[in-house]
Amino acid sequence: MKDFAYTGLIHILSISGSHIALLLALIYGLGRFVKLRKRTCLILGILVACIYCCIVGGDAPVIRATMMSILMCMAYVKGRLYQAKQALCICAILCLVYDPFSLFDVSFQLSFGATYGLLIWGKVLYERIQWLPKWIKTPLVLCVSAQLLILPLQLYYFHYISIASLLAACIVAPILDISIILIFISTVISYVMSISFLWSLIDALLRISLYLNHVLGRSGSLLWLGMMHLYCVYVYYTLLGLFTYFLTNKKEYTVYVVMSLLCMVAAYGVSYYVTHHNKNTLIHYIPMKQCNVLLCIAPNHEQAYLLIDAPDYIKTIPNERQINQTIRAYGMNPRMVKLSTFTVTVWQG
Repeated sequence: MKDFAYTGLIHILSISGSHIALLLALIYGLGRFVKLRKRTCLILGILVACIYCCIVGGDAPVIRATMMSILMCMAYVKGRLYQAKQALCICAILCLVYDPFSLFDVSFQLSFGATYGLLIWGKVLYERIQWLPKWIKTPLVLCVSAQLLILPLQLYYFHYISIASLLAACIVAPILDISIILIFISTVISYVMSISFLWSLIDALLRISLYLNHVLGRSGSLLWLGMMHLYCVYVYYTLLGLFTYFLTNKKEYTVYVVMSLLCMVAAYGVSYYVTHHNKNTLIHYIPMKQCNVLLCIAPNHEQAYLLIDAPDYIKTIPNERQINQTIRAYGMNPRMVKLSTFTVTVWQG
């Protein structure tokens, strides 16, 4: 799971829009194969999508993908024009009306943000990049356009950027997509005839993809930048707006597109510099159930100290993940932090 998270392919393992799309394509294809009308196939797709959503649970990515697929099928059934951006906005509004606090949910923010990024920049970037072959251009555009809008959020929640995600999107993701399609086909055909060779092919493809993903995930390609400075976030989204404006207009603005993109990268560099050259001592309290933890970072990030107030019988190992996440949030390496454990004794006179 960590390897898939580090390479940015965790959405393939989770129930997301790609799985719903494959399910609808399978239902529609089978319906047309048995000579059903298009309208009937789409209505069956809506029913299957709703049942599937109820089975797998009501997480934000599942609800978003299911609602958008229902709106798409209803548009084709009624003979209306389907607008993906409008459908996404309708889904977001309905989710917030049902549960306003989902706005602060990580999966809600990343799911809707990544999908909206695909709708804004996916087609435009694909048309602008003419010098790359399609098998490289398609996953590259999907990876970049999905992350442009949510990169500050990704740094806020996970504190790293994966360089290997581009390679994983071009190499590993297509193999996994082919494997998923073959699994659907094999499951259907296996009811009619034995196809052991096809399952062997799927097994080989999955082993290859898992190995490549493991190599890319453990290749040291993670840039632990920590949280992005708030002012740099404002600058980044301003530059992103300029980037979108120049990208969606005439091709004469290609130079400005490249310049705005380079300035966006520079915003991350400035944020990293400002974070690591703070002249003040930072003290962060990490809330724990059975102990008190203080993270003290010296000026200019020269040294960091972790002070844990816990009795000897309290094990802090279960809390290591939360502690490491807090250390990473400030762009520090947990191995460089000095640990000190003590116990506070309250004297009662």
